[in-house]
Amino acid sequence: MKKRYKQMIDTRRVYQLETDMYYDRRFAYITKQRSLDYLVRYAKKIWKAEKLKKQMPLIRFGKGLQKYSWCDGEILELAPTQRDILTLVHELVHAIGYDDHDKNFARKELILLEKYTPTKVEALYELFEIMI
Repeated sequence: MKKRYKQMIDTRRVYQLETDMYYDRRFAYITKQRSLDYLVRYAKKIWKAEKLKKQMPLIRFGKGLQKYSWCDGEILELAPTQRDILTLVHELVHAIGYDDHDKNFARKELILLEKYTPTKVEALYELFEIMI
């Protein structure tokens, strides 16, 4: 039971720090809505640079009133209001193999954002501090 409770807390923390990024101008580049073509190219760049052996998931846009993006390893679907680099990187971390929103997940997300976005490192570490 303790493990499940910790997972719930970690998940809330990750989602909260990402939500905070949407309201912080320092992260405008990664929270800006993008085209599917742009996001697929961005994902391919990350996947190739990270030298991942397994196949990158098919990236697509969800339809209608879908609220949340998801990735099951084979398909990565972005919800209508989450078609941005931040959400893409979050879901790519799942595709790489980090299922739980724990410290390892947060570290990997931070590393990818640091390496593949022009976001200031200090700003990223300030927000991610609670998780890492």
